[in-house]
Amino acid sequence: MSLSKHPPLVAPSSFNGIALSSTSIRWSWTDVVGESSYQVFSNTGEALSEDLSANTLFWIENGLLPNTSYTGYVVSKEGLESHESMANAVVTLGLVPIITTPETPIAFPNPFRPGKGHTAMSIDNLPETGTLKLFTLKGELVREIPVAAGSASWDVKNTAGESVSSGVYFGVVDGQDSDKTFKVVIQR
Repeated sequence: MSLSKHPPLVAPSSFNGIALSSTSIRWSWTDVVGESSYQVFSNTGEALSEDLSANTLFWIENGLLPNTSYTGYVVSKEGLESHESMANAVVTLGLVPIITTPETPIAFPNPFRPGKGHTAMSIDNLPETGTLKLFTLKGELVREIPVAAGSASWDVKNTAGESVSSGVYFGVVDGQDSDKTFKVVIQR
């Protein structure tokens, strides 16, 4: 009788940070195979996040100080085994707020309120083709939706077809030559 082995756990790659505002950073990485969780750390080894579920692709750190540099890394975990990302990412926050530009995706209605008769959310001003991925604030993937003709429609359900809870969600659009990020609010 032969025992099947899982592939060895590897370190997450493509770790980076993006300033979302003067007080928050979106840390992101590439998913690895075989992990049970991820955790984000500061360069001093202090845990910044709780254990994040498998297949989480980013985590948002809030409550930071403007005009300050932050360094972090991510660790993939499976049982007692763990591997940290090969590179640290450094982000310096400024005082300039994020400005909505004509290229920013537009979600309507936002906030989404089913009690007011809302049944779907339209997202426009997207690349002509691509994929819209919606995430919780913890970076957990909620749903993937194809983009066609620069727009997408979300029925505000997860991949299992269940209505999502009230809260803030982030949309990330991978398309053509650009990635776009935006947030939406669900109020049940």
